Amino acid sequence: MNMFGSMKLLLELNIILSLNLLIKDRKFCLFLFMKPYIEEENMSYIADYTNTYDIRGHEIEITAPARFDDRTHEVIPDLELDDQAVKLALEKFRKIYDVVSPEQMKALRKKFAKVLGWSSSTVALYEAGAVPTNGNNRLLKILIKDDKVMKEFIEDSQKSEL
Repeated sequence: MNMFGSMKLLLELNIILSLNLLIKDRKFCLFLFMKPYIEEENMSYIADYTNTYDIRGHEIEITAPARFDDRTHEVIPDLELDDQAVKLALEKFRKIYDVVSPEQMKALRKKFAKVLGWSSSTVALYEAGAVPTNGNNRLLKILIKDDKVMKEFIEDSQKSEL
């Protein structure tokens, strides 16, 4: 094997090291890949867990499934379950404080971007579940509640374009 080739050295003592020596633009680059030895597979279980979320300064308490470590019985991260819990907390917040839902935003999407003069990214954020600002939420609640107000708002916005 010459200097310009690649050299592999495998060491196996619960760790596999793979060393690749490469020459690139007359510089030597060393890449180290480590594969840790896993003694035992992590075991876990799912059970209900009560947690409190701070949403816009309001504490929202929910009980939702969470993943627990078998040995320590402590909550461990689980992206899917954690995302579900956050969604439940946001739904509860919206219900308590009468905040517009993502579904309501989606139903009115095409009108909003043009009529309200908001960017499409603002509308998309609300559709995806972002909580509207207080001013935007008040406007949205009025427009959703009364079709006449929505019609007047649309007419006024069309007049201002002239």
